[in-house]
Amino acid sequence: MGDKYVSSGVASPSGVLKTVLFGVLASFILPIIYIILVRLIPNIWFNAICALLLGMGLGYFIDLGIKIGKIRNFKIAIAIAVFCGLLAFYFQWVVFDALMYSANGFTFKLSGGDIANL
Repeated sequence: MGDKYVSSGVASPSGVLKTVLFGVLASFILPIIYIILVRLIPNIWFNAICALLLGMGLGYFIDLGIKIGKIRNFKIAIAIAVFCGLLAFYFQWVVFDALMYSANGFTFKLSGGDIANL
């Protein structure tokens, strides 16, 4: 019988940093795209598809960071993925609430003072 693959469990600090940077960047960009799409097309099925695509996109970018950073430790990879997922959820919630409850309502025509209030 052939040898079974066993992961080395290696996770260098630079690899972890690269993976976290990919995940954090995706956690800030993808929720903004999600909010814009959901508000422009208010269809419940489209909202569900957008939420699915948000999760898949976040997973893709975290996986890309894991491959580039050469993370071989499963527990560290899961910890980074959970952290970035929670960060994306929080950032989406904060930006959505800030836009919905701003003085001008939900609009993308905010002045400099409105953005400073966010």
